Amino acid sequence: MASLDLQHIVKEFGRHRIIKNLSLSINDGEFVVVVGPSGCGKSTLLRLIAGLEKPDRGHIFFDGARAEHLSPYERNVGMVFQNYALYPHLSVFENLAFGLKAHRSSSADTKRRVTNVSELLELDPLLNKKPKELSGGQKQRVALGRALVRQPHLFLMDEPLSNLDANLRDKMRTELRSLHEKVGITTIYVTHDQVEAMTMADRIVVLKDGAIEQIGTPENIYTHPATTFVARFMGSPAMNLIKVVPQRRGDHWHVTPLNQSEQSGIFFPGLPLMGSELPSVLWLGMRPEAIRLEPPDTDDDVITLSIHVDHVELLGAHYHIHAHWMEEPLSIIADHFSRTVRDQLTVYVQANALHAFHGDTGESLMKYAESEAIGEQTNDEEVYAASMA
Repeated sequence: MASLDLQHIVKEFGRHRIIKNLSLSINDGEFVVVVGPSGCGKSTLLRLIAGLEKPDRGHIFFDGARAEHLSPYERNVGMVFQNYALYPHLSVFENLAFGLKAHRSSSADTKRRVTNVSELLELDPLLNKKPKELSGGQKQRVALGRALVRQPHLFLMDEPLSNLDANLRDKMRTELRSLHEKVGITTIYVTHDQVEAMTMADRIVVLKDGAIEQIGTPENIYTHPATTFVARFMGSPAMNLIKVVPQRRGDHWHVTPLNQSEQSGIFFPGLPLMGSELPSVLWLGMRPEAIRLEPPDTDDDVITLSIHVDHVELLGAHYHIHAHWMEEPLSIIADHFSRTVRDQLTVYVQANALHAFHGDTGESLMKYAESEAIGEQTNDEEVYAASMA
């Protein structure tokens, strides 16, 4: 197994900077998911760790030893690609053994390792088949097995489930997490799928434009997003974000949606905001599932909103209600809904479920998110300690 430290990594292609002064520490045995939109630098980051690309600046450490000068083979990294990359003319056994034979492992050692991995991944019945005879899930397991058979110190996965259908992705997520718990190899898993990130990760790294927006456990990332980007990206439907003008009035806040009259605003109790000075404009955030159709049975402070329903979608076990509060779009997730479209109704949100972000920078103003925000120059040990607190 191996720990990994990336220190101030920069990668440029021509004049385009893909990775921007990125620092990250991953502990031995962790399962870390790097998530972000297409083009944010996820795959480039993985290729830098694997040795398929070299950083223009910065250092890479495996178990405390400098590694950026090492070849991919010397790093002993197992990599699983999106397209499986199996040799079509070779059997499953030969695909699993290919890397070992290329590095002149003995026949006995090759057979032992392939046997162990095929038993672990339940590939025994498939060893004599060619890739064209396999299903998508079976091909993925062979690709995993080919990486595992080398007994790597580090496992890198680049969107390995993106070519599978929804049901098979669900099954493979469980299998991959179970496999990690059995073998304990330090794993870095790249995806744009937030469900994979939330269900598989020990920690999530949210990447935007080659820089880290936030690092934390899945629960912390979802519950305490450090920026509006994280709030929108992690969650489906995304967090509702409404631009408002705030005013402090005694122990309460009065907020008015931007471009609306002050009389149309609402009062709610004070939030645990950082500092005494507020920006002139805030993003007020609320998760769709935090908006209730009935008053919650609680002694906590509750605000009420008068909304209009535009459209309702039945999504199996729940309803996705598309509505608007004044002119602001609003998504609501509810277990039941019997009203009609264009209804006006009152909904309820507990004050402690609200979020506030700076209107210009998008950074969270909530005290609990202070330790979650990651800047380009952040100290890695402090980041890790904060995310695991």
